[in-house]
Amino acid sequence: MIPAGLSLRVVWNNRKVLSSSKAFRSLAWTG
Repeated sequence: MIPAGLSLRVVWNNRKVLSSSKAFRSLAWTG
């Protein structure tokens, strides 16, 4: 079983990566 803190950290990192890639994609589109 995965500790709650570790899973939360993984989810947070995934969300950060997703949001940053989304922002990068929008920047590429506008640029």
